[in-house]
Amino acid sequence: MTHPQLQLAVIDVQPGAAMESQSGLQLLRPRIYGAWAQPAGPRKVAAIVMHPTSNFMGHYLIGPLAARGVACMGLNSRYAGNDTLLLMERVLQDLGAGVQFLRGQGYDKVVLIGNSGGASLSAFYQAQAEHLSIDTMADGDPAGLSPRDLPPVQGLALCAAHEGRSTLMRQWIDPSVTDEHDPLSVDPALDMYDPARTVPFSAEFLARFRAAQQARLGRIERWVDARLTLLRSQKAPGSPRDETFIIHRTHAEPRCLDLTIDANDRAVG
Repeated sequence: MTHPQLQLAVIDVQPGAAMESQSGLQLLRPRIYGAWAQPAGPRKVAAIVMHPTSNFMGHYLIGPLAARGVACMGLNSRYAGNDTLLLMERVLQDLGAGVQFLRGQGYDKVVLIGNSGGASLSAFYQAQAEHLSIDTMADGDPAGLSPRDLPPVQGLALCAAHEGRSTLMRQWIDPSVTDEHDPLSVDPALDMYDPARTVPFSAEFLARFRAAQQARLGRIERWVDARLTLLRSQKAPGSPRDETFIIHRTHAEPRCLDLTIDANDRAVG
């Protein structure tokens, strides 16, 4: 099957927060990039596949969909390869710019394909496009979203989807960490990797484990709130408004070792 040739899309987007890029050019004129394939014939349906931070310009669906008559764009956000500075509200604006680009190419019907981490992004986008409810970021700063930034699409398709970053973090964070400044600290009673622990895990252990995961997230979130309050109380010009920090050990999902949890034909790991 012959696939249409890929084209490069260069799309201007709304300016975002300071230091979301180390490039002065990107800050002065922020742009995002996509690769898309346009089938011959009438311009009926176009699809966008996008992830908050992964590079989807070589996505495996672009060619096959175009060969079947559906124009498809793999679109990158301004945060491609940079989870550290990710603001999902800005990614919504980037996705909206992609929708507007395809409409400008003559496609009245645009659909979103939510693949992996792009699934929650696609659902988030359409929910806000239909009823904009966000006016602030998680840290309280203005979101700066406008209905004109988020034109609704005509369909969603989800494949290999997960439930979103916050849900994944709650399910995967290691509750056995006892000191956020020491990545080797461990409470053996909550360590699913302890060689002395056997699988399948007991219901009692899983209950304690899940509760401790939520408790660790709560401690981190309270620390973040306190740090933001402190930083933003500083009055000196140029004072920092936020800071980076590391969350250690975020790969502790019991399902990876205990195949009796949501049993299927997967392998351990």
